[in-house]
Amino acid sequence: DTANIVLNILGSCDALGAEYFEFEGITMYPNPTSGVFTISNLNSQSHYSYEITDLNGRIVDEKQNVDGSVSQDINIAKFENGVYILRIFNDSGEFLNRIVKQ
Repeated sequence: DTANIVLNILGSCDALGAEYFEFEGITMYPNPTSGVFTISNLNSQSHYSYEITDLNGRIVDEKQNVDGSVSQDINIAKFENGVYILRIFNDSGEFLNRIVKQ
């Protein structure tokens, strides 16, 4: 079976959505990392939570109620080398990014 799909993109469509702008100024460094990386979102006064998952979806680290106006150092030195997913979220939205541990 086959299907035809028509996708109309409107000029006013914002593909990023409102959720992205809550974390618009976020930076993560260094990436790749050998141990500690930093999350910085100094433009935000919001609190957030984060989860780090492996590629099997298992949560390997998490923290809640992080002050968004302060840089947060996260130590993943004990993790095996590989790719992980960082999910930063609060009631206003979420931000996903890949972390490479070397």
